[in-house]
Amino acid sequence: MVATAVGIIQHTPKVHATRAGERVLNVELCVRQRAKKDGAWTYEPLWLHVVLFGTRADGLGGMLRKGSQCGATGQLHARKYTGRDGTEKTNFELIASAIWPLDWTRREEREPDAPAPPDAPDEADIPF
Repeated sequence: MVATAVGIIQHTPKVHATRAGERVLNVELCVRQRAKKDGAWTYEPLWLHVVLFGTRADGLGGMLRKGSQCGATGQLHARKYTGRDGTEKTNFELIASAIWPLDWTRREEREPDAPAPPDAPDEADIPF
């Protein structure tokens, strides 16, 4: 199933290589899932393990940071397993075809070679 998710990065993204030399980016993403409980709407966390293969892994690994917001799209997989306490649990993994940052770090926090954030448009240029 193809899915798109937007959430907050929970741990520092990790880039590594497979035995074949292919680059891999791993990101833990927390997505707010809306649910109705006892007649009231609440938000519950949905944890996604996002994996991106290929050359884009290195570039994105340097841009994405813990606590920043990003989006990802790709194939969603659910895996059931039995936890240590004996309960049945489900792990969600998104094999991403694309990941994109949705917020930019402040200039002081960026690495020197990181791209600068886009300039904000002048309010007079906004048509509405």
